[in-house]
Amino acid sequence: MLTGHRDSKRKDNTIFKMDLRDKRNVLKFLKHKLIEKESTAYLESSRHDTEMLKFQIKSIQEEINVISQKIWGKKPEISDDVKEEFE
Repeated sequence: MLTGHRDSKRKDNTIFKMDLRDKRNVLKFLKHKLIEKESTAYLESSRHDTEMLKFQIKSIQEEINVISQKIWGKKPEISDDVKEEFE
């Protein structure tokens, strides 16, 4: 007898994984844009943009952590070089 109990969980995980993939793509885009802006950081106008990008990157990373906790029950491990990059 099949109850379909696991089917809803599988669909939820698929949605979370698709959302996680989308957030990671946005994060890659923002990091690339930050690198471009930091190359022109000597301009006063671009400093505000870099601060905004860093804030957006941090919020996207927090969203990724929340989604991954829903999927796997724990936060993903962030390598030390990535941590140093944003400190």
